[in-house]
Amino acid sequence: MRKKLVAKKKYTKYLSNMLRKNAAKMFDPSIMLTRRRSHIGPLKVVGAVAVLVLGVTVLALIPGLTPPAGLDKVVHFVAFAALILPIVIFCPRMVWVAFTALLIFGIAVEYLQSFVGRTPSLSDAVANLLGLAFGLTAGTALRMMAFRSEKNLSAKKEGADA
Repeated sequence: MRKKLVAKKKYTKYLSNMLRKNAAKMFDPSIMLTRRRSHIGPLKVVGAVAVLVLGVTVLALIPGLTPPAGLDKVVHFVAFAALILPIVIFCPRMVWVAFTALLIFGIAVEYLQSFVGRTPSLSDAVANLLGLAFGLTAGTALRMMAFRSEKNLSAKKEGADA
């Protein structure tokens, strides 16, 4: 028991030191999208998006649950941007399949709302589409920034080696 406690303290101290040394790097988008991308496989991303889709489905189909006045379209926009963004960043080969699937999902949710006592709305479906388009654009821009950053880092490294 004593050995486990000592090992746990050492590991905790190690993690604490690593966090302190690398805190600034941890939240730098260019590093997050380049070096760490290889550790996140497509199945993890698709799984995370599936959980988000499940959450959106549940929230969208609860009778009587509506966002505050004036924020309805914003909620649709942000939710669908958040659904597509991880796929664009981490699984670029799946983007158009995911975009199409999420667009169909958004339309289906609007249709299903009529069966649970909520009012389906074409403007909500348009907000979903605009959110998907924004997430696609923002994710592509983040990937391009990360690629440029990675390219610049490798060019500096090659220049230093020469």
